Amino acid sequence: MDPKNNYSKPSDGGSTPLILALKNEHENVAKALLKVKIIDILAMDVKGDTALHHAAASGFADVVKDLINAIFPEGLPNPIKTILFITL
Repeated sequence: MDPKNNYSKPSDGGSTPLILALKNEHENVAKALLKVKIIDILAMDVKGDTALHHAAASGFADVVKDLINAIFPEGLPNPIKTILFITL
């Protein structure tokens, strides 16, 4: 992937490439996009959903964990971590 490309630019429908990959259940594409450090992982689609919402809805536990680790690089507070990882 070309790091000069804008992988966070929303489509005409308001979804970023990461959100589109997750909406269309392309887990490997989503994982590749997460390796591009310049993407906006907190971007929202027109409904207000983020990549994390779509990853969870698609059942992509590994992508959910990768997104959480990217959002909270210092780690989750224990109460949230416990609830989340029991769920996953």
